[in-house]
Amino acid sequence: MKAEQIINQLQDKLILVSATNGSLVVEAENGAVTTEIAQLIRDNKEQLLAYLSDNKDQPQRQAVSPRVANYQNIAPLSFSQRRLWFIDQLRKGSAEYNMPAILDVTGPLDLNLVECVCHEIIRRHEILRTVIIEGELEPQQYIKDDFNFNLRRLDLSSANNVIMQNRLDALIDEELSTPFNLSEDLMIRVSYVLLEQSDIGLQRGVLLFNMHHIASDGWSIELLSQEFMLLYQAFNEQSPSPLVDLSLQYADYAVWQKEWLQESLLEEQINYWQQQLTDAPVVHNLPLRKPRPSEKQSIGDFVSCRLPSKLSERITSTAQQNKLSPFMFLHAVFAWVFSQHSNSNDIVIGTPVANRLQPELEPLIGFFVNNLVLRTNTKHRTLGDYLTHIRTVHSDAQANQDVPFEQLVECLNVERNLSHDPLFQIMLSMNSDFGVAEQQGLKLAGLSFKKYDREMIALKFDLDIDITYIDSEIELRWTYDTSIFDGEYIETLNRHFYNAVLEFVRYASVPETKLKQLKFMAEEDKLALLSRLCGPVKLLSDQSLIHNVLEKQSVKYSTNIALVDDTSSMSYRALNERANQLAHYLRVQHHV
Repeated sequence: MKAEQIINQLQDKLILVSATNGSLVVEAENGAVTTEIAQLIRDNKEQLLAYLSDNKDQPQRQAVSPRVANYQNIAPLSFSQRRLWFIDQLRKGSAEYNMPAILDVTGPLDLNLVECVCHEIIRRHEILRTVIIEGELEPQQYIKDDFNFNLRRLDLSSANNVIMQNRLDALIDEELSTPFNLSEDLMIRVSYVLLEQSDIGLQRGVLLFNMHHIASDGWSIELLSQEFMLLYQAFNEQSPSPLVDLSLQYADYAVWQKEWLQESLLEEQINYWQQQLTDAPVVHNLPLRKPRPSEKQSIGDFVSCRLPSKLSERITSTAQQNKLSPFMFLHAVFAWVFSQHSNSNDIVIGTPVANRLQPELEPLIGFFVNNLVLRTNTKHRTLGDYLTHIRTVHSDAQANQDVPFEQLVECLNVERNLSHDPLFQIMLSMNSDFGVAEQQGLKLAGLSFKKYDREMIALKFDLDIDITYIDSEIELRWTYDTSIFDGEYIETLNRHFYNAVLEFVRYASVPETKLKQLKFMAEEDKLALLSRLCGPVKLLSDQSLIHNVLEKQSVKYSTNIALVDDTSSMSYRALNERANQLAHYLRVQHHV
Protein backbone atom coordinates (compact mmCIF):
# COMPACT_ATOMS: atom_id res chain seq x y z
CA MET A 1 0.00 0.00 0.00
CA LYS A 2 1.33 3.44 -0.92
CA ALA A 3 2.06 6.05 1.75
CA GLU A 4 -0.64 8.38 0.44
CA GLN A 5 -3.24 5.62 0.66
CA ILE A 6 -2.21 4.81 4.23
CA ILE A 7 -2.43 8.49 5.20
CA ASN A 8 -5.89 8.79 3.64
CA GLN A 9 -7.01 5.62 5.42
CA LEU A 10 -5.76 6.99 8.73
CA GLN A 11 -7.41 10.37 8.12
CA ASP A 12 -10.75 8.60 7.62
CA LYS A 13 -10.35 7.43 11.21
CA LEU A 14 -9.27 10.93 12.34
CA ILE A 15 -5.68 9.78 12.87
CA LEU A 16 -3.21 12.37 11.63
CA VAL A 17 0.47 11.66 10.94
CA SER A 18 3.17 14.26 10.39
CA ALA A 19 6.96 14.46 10.31
CA THR A 20 8.96 16.56 12.78
CA ASN A 21 12.77 16.56 12.88
CA GLY A 22 12.92 13.19 11.15
CA SER A 23 10.42 11.57 13.54
CA LEU A 24 6.90 10.36 12.84
CA VAL A 25 4.20 12.06 14.97
CA VAL A 26 0.79 10.40 15.33
CA GLU A 27 -2.15 12.52 16.56
CA ALA A 28 -5.35 10.75 17.56
CA GLU A 29 -7.90 10.50 20.32
CA ASN A 30 -7.47 7.84 22.97
CA GLY A 31 -8.72 4.53 21.63
CA ALA A 32 -8.49 5.48 17.94
CA VAL A 33 -5.15 3.73 17.32
CA THR A 34 -6.01 0.03 17.50
CA THR A 35 -3.42 -2.77 17.56
CA GLU A 36 -3.90 -3.29 13.82
CA ILE A 37 -3.46 0.41 13.01
CA ALA A 38 -0.37 0.67 15.21
CA GLN A 39 1.16 -2.29 13.37
CA LEU A 40 0.28 -0.72 9.99
CA ILE A 41 2.12 2.48 11.00
CA ARG A 42 5.15 0.57 12.31
CA ASP A 43 5.41 -1.58 9.19
CA ASN A 44 5.35 1.51 6.93
CA LYS A 45 7.21 4.00 9.13
CA GLU A 46 10.11 4.68 6.76
CA GLN A 47 7.81 4.99 3.75
CA LEU A 48 5.55 7.42 5.62
CA LEU A 49 8.49 9.50 6.82
CA ALA A 50 9.92 9.78 3.32
CA TYR A 51 6.56 10.81 1.86
CA LEU A 52 5.80 13.35 4.59
CA SER A 53 9.28 14.88 4.43
CA ASP A 54 8.92 15.43 0.67
CA ASN A 55 5.34 16.69 0.85
CA LYS A 56 5.44 20.30 2.03
CA ASP A 57 1.64 20.45 2.30
CA GLN A 58 1.67 18.05 5.23
CA PRO A 59 1.42 19.61 8.72
CA GLN A 60 4.73 20.64 10.32
CA ARG A 61 4.97 21.48 13.99
CA GLN A 62 7.55 23.74 15.58
CA ALA A 63 10.08 21.76 17.62
CA VAL A 64 10.70 22.46 21.31
CA SER A 65 14.27 23.63 21.88
CA PRO A 66 16.35 23.96 25.07
CA ARG A 67 15.71 27.11 27.08
CA VAL A 68 18.18 29.97 27.06
CA ALA A 69 20.72 30.58 29.83
CA ASN A 70 18.65 33.08 31.84
CA TYR A 71 16.03 30.35 32.41
CA GLN A 72 18.38 27.76 33.92
CA ASN A 73 16.78 27.48 37.38
CA ILE A 74 13.81 29.79 36.89
CA ALA A 75 11.05 29.23 34.33
CA PRO A 76 7.45 30.35 33.85
CA LEU A 77 4.59 28.06 34.74
CA SER A 78 2.92 26.31 31.84
CA PHE A 79 -0.72 27.24 31.24
CA SER A 80 -1.82 23.93 32.78
CA GLN A 81 0.29 24.50 35.87
CA ARG A 82 -1.13 27.99 36.43
CA ARG A 83 -4.62 26.62 36.95
CA LEU A 84 -3.52 23.98 39.48
CA TRP A 85 -1.40 26.54 41.33
CA PHE A 86 -4.42 28.87 41.51
CA ILE A 87 -6.63 26.07 42.88
CA ASP A 88 -3.98 25.06 45.43
CA GLN A 89 -3.62 28.65 46.64
CA LEU A 90 -7.39 29.08 46.80
CA ARG A 91 -7.86 25.97 48.91
CA LYS A 92 -4.67 26.52 50.93
CA GLY A 93 -3.29 23.13 49.96
CA SER A 94 -5.36 20.33 48.47
CA ALA A 95 -4.89 16.60 47.91
CA GLU A 96 -7.39 16.72 45.05
CA TYR A 97 -4.63 16.53 42.43
CA ASN A 98 -2.52 13.77 44.00
CA MET A 99 -1.75 11.05 41.43
CA PRO A 100 -1.01 7.70 43.11
CA ALA A 101 0.25 4.42 41.66
CA ILE A 102 0.34 1.39 43.98
CA LEU A 103 2.20 -1.88 43.33
CA ASP A 104 1.89 -5.18 45.17
CA VAL A 105 5.47 -6.53 45.33
CA THR A 106 6.38 -10.15 46.09
CA GLY A 107 10.04 -11.00 46.66
CA PRO A 108 13.13 -9.57 48.36
CA LEU A 109 12.81 -5.91 47.39
CA ASP A 110 16.05 -4.02 48.16
CA LEU A 111 14.81 -0.81 49.75
CA ASN A 112 18.19 0.92 49.57
CA LEU A 113 18.18 0.18 45.84
CA VAL A 114 14.64 1.55 45.54
CA GLU A 115 15.85 4.76 47.17
CA CYS A 116 18.78 5.00 44.72
CA VAL A 117 16.48 4.39 41.74
CA CYS A 118 14.02 7.08 42.85
CA HIS A 119 16.88 9.49 43.46
CA GLU A 120 18.10 8.92 39.89
CA ILE A 121 14.62 9.46 38.44
CA ILE A 122 14.29 12.73 40.35
CA ARG A 123 17.74 13.78 39.10
CA ARG A 124 16.77 12.94 35.50
CA HIS A 125 13.45 14.78 35.55
CA GLU A 126 13.85 18.35 36.79
CA ILE A 127 10.09 18.78 37.22
CA LEU A 128 10.11 16.34 40.17
CA ARG A 129 12.50 18.66 42.06
CA THR A 130 10.77 21.87 40.99
CA VAL A 131 8.88 24.09 43.42
CA ILE A 132 6.63 27.07 42.75
CA ILE A 133 7.83 30.46 44.02
CA GLU A 134 6.40 33.95 43.81
CA GLY A 135 7.96 36.01 41.01
CA GLU A 136 7.80 39.77 40.49
CA LEU A 137 4.67 39.53 38.32
CA GLU A 138 3.52 35.92 38.56
CA PRO A 139 4.46 32.58 40.14
CA GLN A 140 7.45 30.78 38.64
CA GLN A 141 9.06 27.37 38.59
CA TYR A 142 12.26 27.07 40.60
CA ILE A 143 14.39 23.99 39.86
CA LYS A 144 16.39 22.68 42.82
CA ASP A 145 19.90 21.42 42.07
CA ASP A 146 20.28 19.90 45.52
CA PHE A 147 17.56 17.78 47.04
CA ASN A 148 17.00 15.12 49.67
CA PHE A 149 14.88 12.09 48.92
CA ASN A 150 14.01 9.46 51.50
CA LEU A 151 11.91 6.38 50.98
CA ARG A 152 9.26 6.11 53.69
CA ARG A 153 9.49 2.62 55.22
CA LEU A 154 6.74 1.01 57.29
CA ASP A 155 6.51 -2.49 58.79
CA LEU A 156 3.17 -4.22 59.42
CA SER A 157 4.49 -7.80 59.17
CA SER A 158 3.97 -8.55 62.87
CA ALA A 159 0.24 -7.73 62.84
CA ASN A 160 -2.47 -10.31 62.16
CA ASN A 161 -4.25 -10.17 58.79
CA VAL A 162 -7.26 -8.11 59.88
CA ILE A 163 -5.25 -5.51 61.79
CA MET A 164 -2.62 -5.43 59.04
CA GLN A 165 -5.24 -4.74 56.34
CA ASN A 166 -6.93 -2.05 58.41
CA ARG A 167 -3.60 -0.33 59.12
CA LEU A 168 -2.56 -0.60 55.48
CA ASP A 169 -5.82 0.97 54.32
CA ALA A 170 -5.35 3.76 56.87
CA LEU A 171 -1.75 4.38 55.74
CA ILE A 172 -2.78 4.53 52.09
CA ASP A 173 -5.66 6.89 52.91
CA GLU A 174 -3.27 9.08 54.89
CA GLU A 175 -0.82 9.26 51.98
CA LEU A 176 -3.48 10.01 49.38
CA SER A 177 -5.12 12.69 51.52
CA THR A 178 -1.87 14.48 52.40
CA PRO A 179 -1.37 17.57 50.19
CA PHE A 180 1.95 18.46 48.60
CA ASN A 181 3.46 21.79 49.64
CA LEU A 182 4.06 23.13 46.14
CA SER A 183 6.52 25.76 47.34
CA GLU A 184 8.76 23.33 49.28
CA ASP A 185 8.25 19.63 48.55
CA LEU A 186 9.61 17.31 45.93
CA MET A 187 6.73 16.51 43.57
CA ILE A 188 7.00 12.79 44.30
CA ARG A 189 6.67 10.74 47.46
CA VAL A 190 7.40 7.00 47.68
CA SER A 191 6.51 4.61 50.51
CA TYR A 192 7.05 0.90 51.09
CA VAL A 193 4.88 -1.05 53.52
CA LEU A 194 6.20 -4.49 54.52
CA LEU A 195 3.31 -6.94 54.93
CA GLU A 196 4.99 -10.36 55.21
CA GLN A 197 8.52 -11.44 56.11
CA SER A 198 9.40 -15.09 56.75
CA ASP A 199 12.55 -16.85 57.92
CA ILE A 200 12.90 -18.56 54.55
CA GLY A 201 13.06 -15.24 52.71
CA LEU A 202 9.45 -14.84 51.62
CA GLN A 203 8.66 -11.15 51.45
CA ARG A 204 5.58 -9.23 50.34
CA GLY A 205 4.81 -5.55 50.52
CA VAL A 206 3.17 -2.58 48.89
CA LEU A 207 5.13 0.10 47.01
CA LEU A 208 3.24 3.38 46.77
CA PHE A 209 4.22 6.20 44.41
CA ASN A 210 2.46 9.55 44.71
CA MET A 211 3.05 12.53 42.41
CA HIS A 212 1.30 15.88 42.17
CA HIS A 213 -0.59 16.54 38.95
CA ILE A 214 1.27 19.85 38.52
CA ALA A 215 4.33 17.73 37.68
CA SER A 216 2.69 14.67 36.16
CA ASP A 217 -0.09 13.15 34.06
CA GLY A 218 -1.22 9.67 33.02
CA TRP A 219 1.56 9.34 30.44
CA SER A 220 4.08 10.38 33.11
CA ILE A 221 2.95 7.62 35.47
CA GLU A 222 3.64 5.10 32.73
CA LEU A 223 7.09 6.61 32.15
CA LEU A 224 7.84 6.52 35.87
CA SER A 225 6.85 2.87 36.01
CA GLN A 226 9.00 1.94 33.00
CA GLU A 227 12.05 3.86 34.20
CA PHE A 228 11.79 2.42 37.70
CA MET A 229 11.83 -1.15 36.35
CA LEU A 230 14.75 -0.53 33.98
CA LEU A 231 16.86 1.27 36.58
CA TYR A 232 16.16 -1.24 39.36
CA GLN A 233 17.24 -4.11 37.13
CA ALA A 234 20.42 -2.28 36.01
CA PHE A 235 21.43 -1.15 39.50
CA ASN A 236 20.70 -4.61 40.90
CA GLU A 237 23.19 -5.98 38.37
CA GLN A 238 25.62 -3.17 39.28
CA SER A 239 25.35 -1.84 35.74
CA PRO A 240 25.15 1.84 34.72
CA SER A 241 21.83 3.43 33.86
CA PRO A 242 20.50 2.16 30.50
CA LEU A 243 18.51 5.39 30.03
CA VAL A 244 19.73 8.02 27.60
CA ASP A 245 20.20 11.48 29.10
CA LEU A 246 17.28 13.77 28.44
CA SER A 247 17.92 16.55 25.92
CA LEU A 248 14.92 18.55 27.15
CA GLN A 249 13.12 19.18 30.43
CA TYR A 250 9.61 20.29 31.31
CA ALA A 251 10.86 23.84 31.93
CA ASP A 252 12.02 23.94 28.29
CA TYR A 253 8.48 23.14 27.23
CA ALA A 254 7.01 25.82 29.54
CA VAL A 255 9.36 28.49 28.10
CA TRP A 256 8.64 27.33 24.54
CA GLN A 257 4.90 27.35 25.17
CA LYS A 258 4.93 30.88 26.56
CA GLU A 259 6.94 32.22 23.61
CA TRP A 260 5.18 30.19 20.90
CA LEU A 261 1.69 31.05 22.06
CA GLN A 262 2.47 34.77 22.10
CA GLU A 263 2.71 34.69 18.33
CA SER A 264 -0.26 34.86 15.97
CA LEU A 265 0.20 31.18 15.11
CA LEU A 266 -2.76 30.13 17.27
CA GLU A 267 -5.01 33.05 16.39
CA GLU A 268 -6.96 30.98 13.89
CA GLN A 269 -7.49 28.19 16.41
CA ILE A 270 -8.62 30.61 19.12
CA ASN A 271 -11.07 32.16 16.64
CA TYR A 272 -12.46 28.68 15.98
CA TRP A 273 -13.08 28.04 19.69
CA GLN A 274 -14.63 31.47 20.20
CA GLN A 275 -17.15 30.75 17.46
CA GLN A 276 -17.68 27.14 18.49
CA LEU A 277 -18.39 27.99 22.14
CA THR A 278 -20.42 31.18 21.69
CA ASP A 279 -23.48 31.04 23.99
CA ALA A 280 -22.55 27.55 25.17
CA PRO A 281 -24.31 26.47 28.40
CA VAL A 282 -22.40 27.66 31.45
CA VAL A 283 -23.27 24.45 33.29
CA HIS A 284 -24.91 21.19 32.24
CA ASN A 285 -28.65 20.71 32.75
CA LEU A 286 -28.66 17.18 34.16
CA PRO A 287 -31.10 17.11 37.07
CA LEU A 288 -29.35 17.43 40.42
CA ARG A 289 -30.58 15.40 43.34
CA LYS A 290 -29.25 18.02 45.79
CA PRO A 291 -28.66 21.77 45.43
CA ARG A 292 -25.20 22.56 44.08
CA PRO A 293 -22.92 23.73 46.96
CA SER A 294 -21.43 27.21 46.72
CA GLU A 295 -17.98 25.55 46.56
CA LYS A 296 -17.10 22.21 44.96
CA GLN A 297 -16.87 19.40 47.50
CA SER A 298 -15.00 16.88 45.29
CA ILE A 299 -16.30 13.89 47.25
CA GLY A 300 -16.86 11.04 44.84
CA ASP A 301 -18.27 7.59 44.41
CA PHE A 302 -18.58 5.41 41.34
CA VAL A 303 -20.77 3.01 39.40
CA SER A 304 -19.23 0.59 36.94
CA CYS A 305 -20.40 -1.97 34.37
CA ARG A 306 -19.08 -4.04 31.48
CA LEU A 307 -20.64 -4.29 28.05
CA PRO A 308 -20.68 -7.90 26.76
CA SER A 309 -17.91 -8.77 24.29
CA LYS A 310 -20.38 -9.28 21.41
CA LEU A 311 -21.88 -5.85 21.96
CA SER A 312 -18.39 -4.35 22.28
CA GLU A 313 -17.45 -5.93 18.94
CA ARG A 314 -20.62 -4.54 17.34
CA ILE A 315 -19.78 -1.07 18.66
CA THR A 316 -16.33 -1.25 17.05
CA SER A 317 -17.64 -2.53 13.70
CA THR A 318 -20.57 -0.07 13.66
CA ALA A 319 -18.20 2.82 14.38
CA GLN A 320 -15.92 1.76 11.52
CA GLN A 321 -18.87 1.50 9.11
CA ASN A 322 -19.76 5.11 9.94
CA LYS A 323 -16.13 6.32 9.74
CA LEU A 324 -16.00 6.93 13.47
CA SER A 325 -13.67 5.72 16.18
CA PRO A 326 -15.34 3.67 18.95
CA PHE A 327 -14.79 6.65 21.25
CA MET A 328 -16.67 9.00 18.88
CA PHE A 329 -19.52 6.52 18.55
CA LEU A 330 -19.85 6.15 22.32
CA HIS A 331 -19.64 9.92 22.73
CA ALA A 332 -22.58 10.24 20.33
CA VAL A 333 -24.62 7.90 22.53
CA PHE A 334 -23.65 9.61 25.78
CA ALA A 335 -24.46 13.09 24.41
CA TRP A 336 -27.85 11.90 23.15
CA VAL A 337 -28.76 10.28 26.49
CA PHE A 338 -27.67 13.41 28.37
CA SER A 339 -29.82 15.55 26.07
CA GLN A 340 -32.86 13.43 26.93
CA HIS A 341 -32.17 13.76 30.65
CA SER A 342 -31.37 17.46 30.58
CA ASN A 343 -34.13 18.57 28.18
CA SER A 344 -31.49 20.35 26.11
CA ASN A 345 -30.01 19.78 22.65
CA ASP A 346 -26.83 21.67 23.53
CA ILE A 347 -24.49 19.20 25.24
CA VAL A 348 -20.93 20.09 26.25
CA ILE A 349 -18.50 17.35 27.29
CA GLY A 350 -14.74 17.51 27.84
CA THR A 351 -12.12 14.94 26.83
CA PRO A 352 -8.36 14.77 27.55
CA VAL A 353 -5.61 14.53 24.91
CA ALA A 354 -1.98 13.64 25.67
CA ASN A 355 -0.73 16.89 24.05
CA ARG A 356 2.71 15.47 23.25
CA LEU A 357 2.60 16.30 19.58
CA GLN A 358 6.37 16.69 19.27
CA PRO A 359 8.37 13.47 19.63
CA GLU A 360 10.97 15.20 21.82
CA LEU A 361 8.30 15.54 24.56
CA GLU A 362 7.49 11.84 24.73
CA PRO A 363 10.23 10.82 27.26
CA LEU A 364 9.45 13.65 29.71
CA ILE A 365 7.60 13.43 33.00
CA GLY A 366 5.40 16.49 33.36
CA PHE A 367 1.92 17.98 33.11
CA PHE A 368 1.25 18.06 29.35
CA VAL A 369 -2.30 16.74 29.05
CA ASN A 370 -4.80 19.15 27.51
CA ASN A 371 -8.61 19.18 27.60
CA LEU A 372 -10.73 19.51 24.47
CA VAL A 373 -14.30 20.82 24.60
CA LEU A 374 -16.79 18.78 22.55
CA ARG A 375 -19.98 20.78 22.01
CA THR A 376 -22.70 18.68 20.41
CA ASN A 377 -26.08 19.59 18.93
CA THR A 378 -28.34 16.56 19.36
CA LYS A 379 -31.23 18.07 17.37
CA HIS A 380 -30.84 16.27 14.03
CA ARG A 381 -33.54 14.71 11.91
CA THR A 382 -31.78 11.42 11.16
CA LEU A 383 -29.26 9.23 12.92
CA GLY A 384 -26.94 9.52 9.91
CA ASP A 385 -26.96 13.33 10.13
CA TYR A 386 -26.23 13.16 13.85
CA LEU A 387 -23.26 10.79 13.47
CA THR A 388 -21.85 12.98 10.69
CA HIS A 389 -22.15 15.95 13.04
CA ILE A 390 -20.30 14.03 15.77
CA ARG A 391 -17.46 13.25 13.37
CA THR A 392 -17.18 16.94 12.43
CA VAL A 393 -17.12 18.02 16.09
CA HIS A 394 -14.22 15.65 16.81
CA SER A 395 -12.34 16.46 13.63
CA ASP A 396 -12.53 20.20 14.25
CA ALA A 397 -11.59 19.87 17.92
CA GLN A 398 -8.59 17.74 17.05
CA ALA A 399 -7.47 20.21 14.37
CA ASN A 400 -7.58 23.02 16.95
CA GLN A 401 -6.11 21.21 19.95
CA ASP A 402 -2.97 23.38 20.30
CA VAL A 403 -4.75 26.01 22.39
CA PRO A 404 -4.19 25.19 26.09
CA PHE A 405 -7.49 24.79 27.90
CA GLU A 406 -6.47 27.35 30.51
CA GLN A 407 -5.67 29.92 27.82
CA LEU A 408 -9.01 29.18 26.17
CA VAL A 409 -10.82 29.94 29.44
CA GLU A 410 -8.96 33.25 29.63
CA CYS A 411 -9.66 34.17 25.99
CA LEU A 412 -13.37 33.47 26.40
CA ASN A 413 -13.52 35.58 29.58
CA VAL A 414 -15.27 32.77 31.41
CA GLU A 415 -16.48 33.94 34.79
CA ARG A 416 -14.87 31.87 37.53
CA ASN A 417 -17.24 30.09 39.86
CA LEU A 418 -16.13 28.00 42.82
CA SER A 419 -19.21 25.77 42.52
CA HIS A 420 -18.35 24.25 39.13
CA ASP A 421 -15.61 23.90 36.51
CA PRO A 422 -15.42 26.32 33.57
CA LEU A 423 -16.74 25.35 30.08
CA PHE A 424 -17.64 21.75 30.97
CA GLN A 425 -18.40 19.66 34.03
CA ILE A 426 -18.66 16.22 32.39
CA MET A 427 -15.43 14.47 31.37
CA LEU A 428 -15.35 11.53 28.96
CA SER A 429 -12.10 9.63 28.45
CA MET A 430 -10.98 6.34 26.96
CA ASN A 431 -8.22 3.88 27.86
CA SER A 432 -6.89 6.08 30.65
CA ASP A 433 -5.62 3.22 32.86
CA PHE A 434 -1.95 4.13 32.45
CA GLY A 435 1.23 2.83 33.93
CA VAL A 436 1.20 0.14 36.56
CA ALA A 437 -1.53 -1.89 34.88
CA GLU A 438 1.03 -2.82 32.25
CA GLN A 439 3.34 -4.19 34.95
CA GLN A 440 0.83 -6.91 35.84
CA GLY A 441 2.74 -10.11 36.63
CA LEU A 442 6.12 -8.60 35.64
CA LYS A 443 9.13 -10.60 36.87
CA LEU A 444 12.26 -8.65 37.74
CA ALA A 445 15.33 -9.62 39.75
CA GLY A 446 13.41 -12.30 41.65
CA LEU A 447 10.52 -9.92 42.18
CA SER A 448 6.93 -9.99 41.02
CA PHE A 449 5.02 -6.73 40.52
CA LYS A 450 1.32 -6.32 40.00
CA LYS A 451 -1.21 -3.56 40.45
CA TYR A 452 -2.45 -3.37 44.02
CA ASP A 453 -6.16 -4.16 44.12
CA ARG A 454 -7.73 -1.12 45.72
CA GLU A 455 -10.47 1.18 44.55
CA MET A 456 -9.26 4.77 44.34
CA ILE A 457 -11.71 7.55 43.56
CA ALA A 458 -10.22 10.65 41.99
CA LEU A 459 -12.96 13.19 41.31
CA LYS A 460 -12.30 16.44 39.49
CA PHE A 461 -15.63 17.02 37.69
CA ASP A 462 -19.34 16.62 38.36
CA LEU A 463 -19.25 13.42 36.32
CA ASP A 464 -16.18 11.60 34.98
CA ILE A 465 -16.85 8.67 32.64
CA ASP A 466 -13.91 6.42 31.84
CA ILE A 467 -14.09 3.86 29.00
CA THR A 468 -11.58 1.00 29.04
CA TYR A 469 -11.19 -2.07 26.84
CA ILE A 470 -10.56 -5.13 29.04
CA ASP A 471 -10.37 -8.59 27.48
CA SER A 472 -12.33 -7.46 24.37
CA GLU A 473 -15.09 -6.02 26.59
CA ILE A 474 -15.81 -2.37 27.17
CA GLU A 475 -15.82 -1.34 30.83
CA LEU A 476 -17.50 1.88 31.93
CA ARG A 477 -16.77 3.64 35.19
CA TRP A 478 -19.01 6.56 36.18
CA THR A 479 -17.33 8.62 38.91
CA TYR A 480 -19.77 11.17 40.27
CA ASP A 481 -19.88 14.03 42.77
CA THR A 482 -21.95 12.79 45.70
CA SER A 483 -22.76 16.36 46.76
CA ILE A 484 -25.08 16.75 43.72
CA PHE A 485 -25.84 13.23 42.43
CA ASP A 486 -26.83 9.98 44.09
CA GLY A 487 -25.96 6.44 43.08
CA GLU A 488 -29.51 5.55 42.06
CA TYR A 489 -29.59 8.31 39.45
CA ILE A 490 -26.18 7.33 38.04
CA GLU A 491 -27.38 3.72 37.83
CA THR A 492 -30.38 5.01 35.85
CA LEU A 493 -28.09 6.96 33.50
CA ASN A 494 -25.98 3.85 33.02
CA ARG A 495 -29.06 1.72 32.27
CA HIS A 496 -30.39 4.27 29.78
CA PHE A 497 -26.97 4.49 28.13
CA TYR A 498 -26.93 0.71 27.68
CA ASN A 499 -30.40 0.74 26.11
CA ALA A 500 -29.38 3.61 23.82
CA VAL A 501 -26.23 1.75 22.70
CA LEU A 502 -28.42 -1.16 21.59
CA GLU A 503 -30.61 1.25 19.61
CA PHE A 504 -27.66 3.05 17.97
CA VAL A 505 -25.97 -0.22 17.02
CA ARG A 506 -29.25 -1.56 15.64
CA TYR A 507 -30.11 1.45 13.47
CA ALA A 508 -26.71 2.98 12.58
CA SER A 509 -26.63 0.91 9.38
CA VAL A 510 -29.84 2.70 8.33
CA PRO A 511 -28.70 6.36 8.34
CA GLU A 512 -32.14 7.70 7.38
CA THR A 513 -33.58 6.40 10.69
CA LYS A 514 -35.25 9.29 12.49
CA LEU A 515 -33.29 10.17 15.60
CA LYS A 516 -36.42 10.84 17.66
CA GLN A 517 -37.68 7.30 17.16
CA LEU A 518 -34.78 5.82 19.15
CA LYS A 519 -35.63 4.69 22.66
CA PHE A 520 -33.57 4.60 25.82
CA MET A 521 -36.18 3.77 28.47
CA ALA A 522 -37.57 0.33 29.21
CA GLU A 523 -41.33 0.06 29.81
CA GLU A 524 -40.87 -0.32 33.58
CA ASP A 525 -38.81 2.91 33.61
CA LYS A 526 -41.56 4.74 31.71
CA LEU A 527 -44.24 3.52 34.10
CA ALA A 528 -42.13 4.47 37.13
CA LEU A 529 -41.52 7.94 35.69
CA LEU A 530 -45.19 8.49 34.89
CA SER A 531 -46.12 7.36 38.38
CA ARG A 532 -43.65 9.82 39.90
CA LEU A 533 -44.78 12.72 37.70
CA CYS A 534 -48.52 12.06 37.81
CA GLY A 535 -48.90 10.76 41.34
CA PRO A 536 -50.72 7.61 42.44
CA VAL A 537 -53.35 5.98 40.24
CA LYS A 538 -56.84 7.36 40.93
CA LEU A 539 -59.85 5.21 40.08
CA LEU A 540 -62.84 7.04 38.57
CA SER A 541 -66.41 6.22 39.53
CA ASP A 542 -68.57 4.40 36.96
CA GLN A 543 -70.40 7.64 36.18
CA SER A 544 -67.21 9.67 35.50
CA LEU A 545 -66.14 10.31 31.91
CA ILE A 546 -62.69 11.55 30.97
CA HIS A 547 -63.91 14.82 29.42
CA ASN A 548 -65.88 15.61 32.59
CA VAL A 549 -62.74 15.08 34.69
CA LEU A 550 -60.72 17.35 32.37
CA GLU A 551 -63.38 20.06 32.55
CA LYS A 552 -63.16 20.01 36.33
CA GLN A 553 -59.36 20.20 36.14
CA SER A 554 -59.57 23.18 33.76
CA VAL A 555 -61.61 25.07 36.34
CA LYS A 556 -59.61 24.03 39.38
CA TYR A 557 -56.08 24.05 37.83
CA SER A 558 -56.55 26.17 34.72
CA THR A 559 -52.89 27.17 34.20
CA ASN A 560 -51.30 23.85 35.16
CA ILE A 561 -49.59 21.96 32.34
CA ALA A 562 -51.70 19.11 31.00
CA LEU A 563 -49.78 17.99 27.89
CA VAL A 564 -46.12 18.19 26.83
CA ASP A 565 -44.38 17.14 23.61
CA ASP A 566 -40.96 17.82 22.04
CA THR A 567 -41.81 21.37 21.01
CA SER A 568 -44.65 22.77 23.13
CA SER A 569 -46.92 22.39 26.13
CA MET A 570 -50.61 22.99 26.84
CA SER A 571 -52.49 23.98 30.00
CA TYR A 572 -55.70 22.31 31.21
CA ARG A 573 -57.72 25.37 30.18
CA ALA A 574 -56.24 25.36 26.65
CA LEU A 575 -56.77 21.59 26.36
CA ASN A 576 -60.41 21.91 27.39
CA GLU A 577 -60.98 24.78 24.92
CA ARG A 578 -59.36 22.85 22.06
CA ALA A 579 -61.41 19.74 22.92
CA ASN A 580 -64.62 21.79 22.91
CA GLN A 581 -63.73 23.31 19.52
CA LEU A 582 -63.11 19.86 18.07
CA ALA A 583 -66.37 18.53 19.55
CA HIS A 584 -68.43 21.40 18.08
CA TYR A 585 -66.75 20.93 14.69
CA LEU A 586 -67.53 17.21 14.66
CA ARG A 587 -71.17 17.79 15.66
CA VAL A 588 -71.81 20.56 13.11
CA GLN A 589 -69.79 19.29 10.15
CA HIS A 590 -70.05 15.54 10.57
CA HIS A 591 -73.20 15.14 12.71
CA VAL A 592 -71.34 13.08 15.29
